[in-house]
Amino acid sequence: MWIEKEYSQNYKDCPAQGLRLKFYNDFSDAQKSSLKEFCNFLRKKYFFPIRVYMLLCNTQKFKDPDDGHLYSGIFYDNGDCRRKTYPRICVAAHFDNENQFLDVCYTIAHELTHYFQWYFLEDEKRSGRSLEIEANKWADYLTGEYFAK
Repeated sequence: MWIEKEYSQNYKDCPAQGLRLKFYNDFSDAQKSSLKEFCNFLRKKYFFPIRVYMLLCNTQKFKDPDDGHLYSGIFYDNGDCRRKTYPRICVAAHFDNENQFLDVCYTIAHELTHYFQWYFLEDEKRSGRSLEIEANKWADYLTGEYFAK
């Protein structure tokens, strides 16, 4: 599902590519560094064919204004790259310890899997449950690989 760097030449259909990070609220330098290190690990291995902005918020969870449920991350496709409305991911990225950091990395990998599902139009062909199961499997794999180093 994710595009490995070695195959990037097959996916150069958008003028703006890559993963961009934006930090909101007050993160310590150490927290920023940890989050950047995980995202750099992903960037070194995988190609992001359409620029995706990841907004990292120093909060525990987001609350849905309509039904009140809590969530850790969300992917917005925002249309196509020709109009410069690139996809966005919002992640509740507050962490105070290693276990919480693992949870944040898991959310990042999970939401980036939704980005790739969107890119490959899988979100139009499959059930939401199927997409979530796949996103969880990729998040397990990627965080396992990162934390095993």
